Amino acid sequence: LQIQRLDTPDPTFTWPITATQSYGGVLGTGLAHAYLAPEHSQLTDPVVVVEGFDLDNSMDWPVLYDLLNQENLIEDLRAQGRDAVVLDFAEATAPIQQNAFVLTRLLQQVRQEIGPGVPMQVVGASMGGLVTRFALTYLENQGVPHGVDTFISFDSPQTGANIPLGLQHWLVFFQDEAA
Repeated sequence: LQIQRLDTPDPTFTWPITATQSYGGVLGTGLAHAYLAPEHSQLTDPVVVVEGFDLDNSMDWPVLYDLLNQENLIEDLRAQGRDAVVLDFAEATAPIQQNAFVLTRLLQQVRQEIGPGVPMQVVGASMGGLVTRFALTYLENQGVPHGVDTFISFDSPQTGANIPLGLQHWLVFFQDEAA
């Protein structure tokens, strides 16, 4: 039995994304890694996947690809002619609003690439689901068309998380102790 390690494929292209609206006086940033379907030479049929909770900002493209493709999700999407666009926040622990404005900028950029009338799907994992919900709600409240027709959120505490108060204080107390 021979086991061969498969290397993470490189994304087709990567966009640096900077929010156009600040939150708390800070413009959020991130990287959007696009991995196109084999028959595509440009972004055509995107599924935007938003990074979840990344405590130490160590989840870069190889880690995100491996996590998202554990059950062959990304490769199955690509085999179906879909383009994966994975948003990796520069500071995943920044306020939800700050990262939501990064996502709104990415959605605008994707829309510019694919043109009007092409629906988009957005998947938010964990904290990414909360960021996506805020971003889409913000765009709708501002009357900005986003073109997202499907939003999937998984493992996201949409109605809040039940974290005991003592544990919350403990996390704040030890926040600077992480190695």
